[in-house]
Order: sequence, then structure tokens, then C-alpha cells
Amino acid sequence: MSRIAVLYEDQLATSKPRSFGPHVLVLACVADQLQRPRDHLERYVDAHPCKGIGRLLALCRAPILADRHERVIAVCDDDRVREHLKLPATACKTAVRDTIATGLGTQLHTVLLVRNLETVLDAVMHVLGLEPATDKPSPLRRDGILLRLAYNGTPDQRRDLLRRVPSLGYLVDKLARAIVELGL
Repeated sequence: MSRIAVLYEDQLATSKPRSFGPHVLVLACVADQLQRPRDHLERYVDAHPCKGIGRLLALCRAPILADRHERVIAVCDDDRVREHLKLPATACKTAVRDTIATGLGTQLHTVLLVRNLETVLDAVMHVLGLEPATDKPSPLRRDGILLRLAYNGTPDQRRDLLRRVPSLGYLVDKLARAIVELGL
């Protein structure tokens, strides 16, 4: 059976990757776009929270990932990835993607979240009508907010989020396209 892995730079709030707020929200947005139930997509798309860019980059070079998944999408925060790759701060996104792809080649697709996951969280809070965070929320609090939009939000609210954070929209489009191409 074909599967897709989505690697996230961020860490889990719980011990269950299926409850990982960023992933559940991404799947909800993909489900809206493809007009399919989110739980159907969960059967084919695996979340891999990495708890840091170093672990994500190491996993991008792991052959076992390619053996188990037809496609791999690495989601990196754009604000600090270049320093980890030892690229100049002015390196373009293509250079970043090419450097990351040296491990798995064409099977690996990289998405750079403009600035970081906190940018997504700020946009989610705005869409939900919540006050902006005054500090960096814990992973548990972050996931609660993201899951609120995933489970209780409307498709219009999620589309508004994708308009506010185009790099998240790019991830959703990339994942939706992979699902369609693989016939999942």
C-alpha cells in the first residue's frame, strides 16, 4: 500500500503522532480541498514530528523512510534552516530544497514554512478570533489551538488560514497533489 510521510520540525505534545496538532490541521485542509473525510486520509499519510531541525535533516537521509513511503514531505521552519545546512542566510528556497533532497532525491519534497510554526499559530488564532499569544505556547497548548480549527472550524476558516499563510497552502497543495497522483 502506498503511503506518504510528512516530517515536521516541531515536537509532539502527546505520545500519539495522530494527535499532532499541525498534522491534523494540515489533513483537515487537504480533506477540504479534496472533499474527502480527514480520517480517510489518516490511513495513508503518516506524521513524523522530529523535535528539531537536526533530527528532521537526519531522517531525510534515512533510506528506511524511502523504503516505507512512496513520497516524503519535509516541513521546515524557514527562519533557521539555512544555518543548519551551512548555507548563506541569503540562499534561495531552491538551494535549501536541493540541499535537503540530497538524501532521498526525487522522492523527497521540502516545504519551507515562512518563518515558523508560530506564524501559523498566530494566523489560526486570528481566524478563530482569539487574542494573540503573548509568549511561545507549549506544544500542548499549541496543539489544542490547532486542533480546535481542525475539528471545530469551518472549511471557510481553514481556507482563510491558507490565504494568510501561503507557505501552509503550498504544503496542503503539495500533499493533496501527492494523494491524487498516488491514487489514495
